[in-house]
Amino acid sequence: MSLFYVSFCNGDSTPTVTPTTTTTPPLPGAIKVRGGYILGHNLTFPEGNVTEYLGIPFAQPPYGYHRFLPPTELLEKQWNGTRECKTIAKSCMQQFLNESFEGYNYTYPRKDISEDCLQLNMWVPEHKNENKTSVVFLFGDGFLYGSPSLDLNNGSVLALKSGAIIVNLNYRLSIFGFAYLGDDSKVTGNAGLLDQQMGLKWINENIHLFGGNNKSITIYGLGSGATSVTAHLFSSNSNGLFNRAIVASGAITNIWQTNNKDAAYKLTIEVAEILNCTNETRTQRENQTIPIILAEMGRNESNVDENTKILVCLQNKTTDEIISVVYGIYNETIHGTKSNTIGIEFETVNGNGIKDVENYFSPHIYPFVPIDNDTVFFNGSLWEKYNNKTINKNVDIIFGRTQDELTYLMPFTLQHLNCTFNSTLQQWTNKNGTKDHKKNRCLLNDTDLKEVTDTIVDLLFPLGTNTSAFKSELIDIYNKTKTNKTEIEPRAKVARMMSDFFIHCRLAEFAEYYYNATNGTTNKNVYFY
Repeated sequence: MSLFYVSFCNGDSTPTVTPTTTTTPPLPGAIKVRGGYILGHNLTFPEGNVTEYLGIPFAQPPYGYHRFLPPTELLEKQWNGTRECKTIAKSCMQQFLNESFEGYNYTYPRKDISEDCLQLNMWVPEHKNENKTSVVFLFGDGFLYGSPSLDLNNGSVLALKSGAIIVNLNYRLSIFGFAYLGDDSKVTGNAGLLDQQMGLKWINENIHLFGGNNKSITIYGLGSGATSVTAHLFSSNSNGLFNRAIVASGAITNIWQTNNKDAAYKLTIEVAEILNCTNETRTQRENQTIPIILAEMGRNESNVDENTKILVCLQNKTTDEIISVVYGIYNETIHGTKSNTIGIEFETVNGNGIKDVENYFSPHIYPFVPIDNDTVFFNGSLWEKYNNKTINKNVDIIFGRTQDELTYLMPFTLQHLNCTFNSTLQQWTNKNGTKDHKKNRCLLNDTDLKEVTDTIVDLLFPLGTNTSAFKSELIDIYNKTKTNKTEIEPRAKVARMMSDFFIHCRLAEFAEYYYNATNGTTNKNVYFY
């Protein structure tokens, strides 16, 4: 006689990696997917019904020994009984930008944050069509924070209105998703991108069970989510997992969205040093603990390299300890107490104006982002693939951008120019009925415009010839920018310049690149808005 029980799609009852040996009958209406039986719940709207599945696991929980490592596939029978998927997918570990900016609050998950986060949310519309298209959303926010489970990412209404299955996919962020300790280590980098890839594989394997067609899948990314979408075009293991894409305000060719391996390794080691996990910094207690842990893993310390010892040490730190250190590095970078450039030589790849200079300095705002050369996701150099047009050419793509979208970053990056935003300042209401405070207006002048121009040119074109002439020409271009035939203020010029150089130019360039790569071969549809 077996004990009947119902487990939940997330919570303290998360199963271990050990397969269950008992059998409990599934609940009525449950669907068998990889991992076991799941049961959604019905949402009723005036126009129809949507079945909501929240917190479906698509990989093993990446905690403990699995922290920082590539994701591990679910067992065919991961849990016994039926998982009632009524609780939203947990958000992955992340640090919040404590900038007194209320406008950011809606982008931060405030509860249910866990390392056990490789889960997805799904909304299935009630339609007779059993060949539904699926739209898989990859959230953005710089690989630093964000969640598929924010209210603004709820896909129920979109599923109802579009008739498509909407899936919000989770992936690890920051150091948890993009730590790197070397190709010959277990921390081979880009675990966050591999999380996405495993989620896409789960969808391809199981979506037909919900009336979906795995030959009609669109992946849609915003910001760093769009960066991720374009990254999958260069990963052969992602080929065939989707056939359409929406790329909104991001591309993997944006220089601040990738690191090279040397920079990623140094950042990871910096965190390890601060946490006393390197050979030079480990305490006596930690040195005594590592052999015990390794013994439990069946390994002899004398045969284990230093990077493995660092990994074991970091895996035994609390998430709060790790996040605190990473946030400290970010905070030093963003506020100028630490250089926001990484002085590492990038690979020299000629052609198309992409990373064709040596001693390249990258303006990294977020410390941990994808690495551009690996053995697990790109399986080689991203830039060599780019120049050789080794890219998935069988995808219809819509590219899009938002005007002046980097204005949100100006209060963080231009504080030395008194461009700040502090929502705690007492505000007053102006004649238009909007709240305002003179210290929150980011009142830049022409001198500030010149300084920003100098910084951008020096960062992006460090070996350019005739730099002074180029800077003057650039300022002239933005000085001629007008709105309704009226000269715009320096602040607006800076906003447009930053948006162009850090997002729009690379996005437009990538759209043209993809069109040229497919034109005359697969002739896929490429749109830009």
